Amino acid sequence: MKFKKGTAAVYTNAQGEQRGYVFYQVKDSVATIHELVFLDEEARRGLWKFLADHDSMITKVEVKAPVDDQLPFLVHDPKFKQEKITYFSARIVDVEAFLTEYVYEARDRAETIYLHISDAHADWNQGVFRLQFTDNGKAAVVTKLSEDEIPAEDQILGCNIQTLTALFMGYQKAGFMARIERLQGSDELVSRLEHAIPRRTTYLADFF
Repeated sequence: MKFKKGTAAVYTNAQGEQRGYVFYQVKDSVATIHELVFLDEEARRGLWKFLADHDSMITKVEVKAPVDDQLPFLVHDPKFKQEKITYFSARIVDVEAFLTEYVYEARDRAETIYLHISDAHADWNQGVFRLQFTDNGKAAVVTKLSEDEIPAEDQILGCNIQTLTALFMGYQKAGFMARIERLQGSDELVSRLEHAIPRRTTYLADFF
């Protein structure tokens, strides 16, 4: 494994708690930010101030950020170069294990969801899976159903493994995937699935 070169700085608040860090490298007056992690707004401001204080040795900063990063709204001049670049791809290898370990959105009414998954390259992922929710909706007991256990078609959502991955990685919402016909099922079932998946940004900071 090739390790990136650089320097790490940790932000510590007034209570002595470590609330963020930045791992960066400066070369030819360019600061490349390998990792920038913060747990609150104070830490974010502190880390960016730390970088800004190096203006005598840095003329340019390069950072890879999540697609919804808010940096343009935090600086005086937001007209800096921004590019959206496709990088990692994802695939769910074991649907039953993945859906069992997944942490769902907490909600008062967590009704059972039936998912009919198609996967041309992994037959163990093909079939109808029942998600019965526990722990106020945050966990699910997942069962791959036999033919005689499958409910009526109008109770089932259907999609392929690619769509399932995009949904549960938080990259796209169920409502959108249904509108473009990559998720099949009634509006009620689509809404049920969308409310089960937490709203969070798809982002992997470790560019190995």
